[in-house]
Amino acid sequence: MAFSAFRNANQDVIRFLFVIGISSFVLVIGLLLSQPEAKCAIVVLLMSCFWMLEILPLAVTALLPLIFFPVLEVAEADKVAVQYFKDINVLVFGGLAFAVSIEHWNVHKRVALATLKAFGSNKAMVLLSFMLIGWCLSMWISNTATTSMLIPIATAVANEFDPTTSSNRKRRKQQQQQQQEKAISGCENVIDSFESGIKETNLDQKEELDTFANDPAENESQINKTELETFVSFKRGLLLSVAYACSIGGTATITGTAPNALLLGNIEERYGKATAFNFGTYMIYSLPQSLICLLIAWTVIYFLQVHTFKKSKLDNQENESFREVIAQQYQELGCWKPAEMIVISLFVALALLWFFRSPKFIIGWADVLGLTGISDSSVVITIVLVLFACPSFSDEPKADKTLLTWPVIHQKLSWSMLFLLGGGFAMAFGVKSSGLDLVIMEGLKYFSNIPIFFLLFIIVTVVGFLTEFTSNTSTASIIQPIMASLAEALGVHPFLFMIPTTIACSFAFCFPVATPPNAIAFSEGTLRVRDMVKCGFMLNILCFSVATVWAFTWGELMFSMTSQQSP
Repeated sequence: MAFSAFRNANQDVIRFLFVIGISSFVLVIGLLLSQPEAKCAIVVLLMSCFWMLEILPLAVTALLPLIFFPVLEVAEADKVAVQYFKDINVLVFGGLAFAVSIEHWNVHKRVALATLKAFGSNKAMVLLSFMLIGWCLSMWISNTATTSMLIPIATAVANEFDPTTSSNRKRRKQQQQQQQEKAISGCENVIDSFESGIKETNLDQKEELDTFANDPAENESQINKTELETFVSFKRGLLLSVAYACSIGGTATITGTAPNALLLGNIEERYGKATAFNFGTYMIYSLPQSLICLLIAWTVIYFLQVHTFKKSKLDNQENESFREVIAQQYQELGCWKPAEMIVISLFVALALLWFFRSPKFIIGWADVLGLTGISDSSVVITIVLVLFACPSFSDEPKADKTLLTWPVIHQKLSWSMLFLLGGGFAMAFGVKSSGLDLVIMEGLKYFSNIPIFFLLFIIVTVVGFLTEFTSNTSTASIIQPIMASLAEALGVHPFLFMIPTTIACSFAFCFPVATPPNAIAFSEGTLRVRDMVKCGFMLNILCFSVATVWAFTWGELMFSMTSQQSP
């Protein structure tokens, strides 16, 4: 133990010396350089290195522009600091706060169990139901929180298919007895048929009786092995389905995942707020694509992971067990509480207000009221204030008096996400203000000879596989300004490169470390890395293809991506 502590202490000292050494080196080199774009470039490289290697916490690395940009005279400190609490940061804060209220009152669990009750208990439908729940919930609350909530439920459901449990063994023995009685009855019918002169026989039933009569132990062993393989395969597929669905669902809305929020902020910073890009239009663009990717994931997981063995002989009994587990867990929640009904009502109101604020394809409520200065952040903060003020109407003595309290927010809200977003915006601000984006634009003109479709697919694939090893938020922070510069250099619509590559940052399905949902599913203990790679690699390629094709088809209808050069 002492040696282990000494070794860990040495590693901490080495990391400390590395951080101080490399930061000092970058600072000295930056002071020696004269061009602001070169100074900004080495800061971007330093942040990229720290983010990819996770030498420091991601949110701490995001604070580096506050130090380096003013010292190297890339940008003034007050202008850099503003990037950490922009309108989009307020939007994300409000979305996270509302998600906390949903989790705090267990509304997400009630919705999940109600959906599972409504679906059939066939294994394919069980997979689909869990995926739809994870997909829908992760549009609005953290995919990490959604996965954390669904994995225990999925594990409990999957364990009901475990043939090694005493209840399932008892059901198997009962079924074998029924099959044996049926076989005996069939043979008696065969004898009666011969006695009456009828020549038709049922040889299959006689063979089945012989199997049970000659070696029942061998038969039991064979069934156990087949059933166990089926169970393990199904459980792995169910865990994968939850993790993948939560990652895919986050791509459907602006608040679903941090790269999307970064995208909105960078577009507004670079092209202004007069573009057609907002919460509603992005959801119209991305929601159908996200649903297509979800159905592809369901198909891939089912046929590669679940549907690899023969149908279980206990499917009917297992389906009944599934229904019992879901019904029992739902019954434990009790009746709908006033707090839950208010929270779900406010959630519906928030989604509608966001979507119809200014959807562009119709006149929104903000346009009718003449509220041109209002934004999505104003809407969500209004709803959050209602949550803080509205009583919970709970009779439980330990329950909070209001739907949302500051101690709950302080404990459960992901504060690091706000700093991480701010770091991305600060980096993009430095790239633009220093002129580094123009330098990048000139260098990227060499790609003009490659057909745009194939160039986009290559970039989407590279970015997607890069996020298998790095944070999707840090990757998006680095890649979005570069994609905007590339589009401008090639004379194409910037959305054509910015949106698909941002979405690709969430398509990391191959490794446990790629995303928090993958890590949570893997930590359950049943999954193997090769299970993820087998399904994830194919799913990656298919989703990258969908993102590319979608930009050239639906993207043209929504944002004129292929026919215009500016938003």
